[in-house]
Amino acid sequence: MALATMALRAFATEAPAANDRFDPRTCAMPVKPAAAQAEHRSGAVMLAILIGADGTVQKTRIIQSSGHADLDEATRAGFARCTFKPGKVDGVPTAAWQMIKYIWSPEDSTEPAQP
Repeated sequence: MALATMALRAFATEAPAANDRFDPRTCAMPVKPAAAQAEHRSGAVMLAILIGADGTVQKTRIIQSSGHADLDEATRAGFARCTFKPGKVDGVPTAAWQMIKYIWSPEDSTEPAQP
């Protein structure tokens, strides 16, 4: 199980609280690349995710790199497979950007977290 830490910030007008938007039980966490684990690499990735009105990820963009391209891509690819609770405008689900900071620690495993 990954020991990474995550922080969420929503941009929708009526966004659910950060903890309500994301449920780690419904999405496996990113998997650390084997080379990064062997080298005990760590770092923080700031990722922007466009969450569609249906809760699926529409787009992802690296805002701040961990300094390691493979960790950045593992973060992006991992969260691209997740679903979220969409934000709302006037009570109607709408697409909105979500910022996620994902922190890789040197001890993280290459094994995916179990939902």
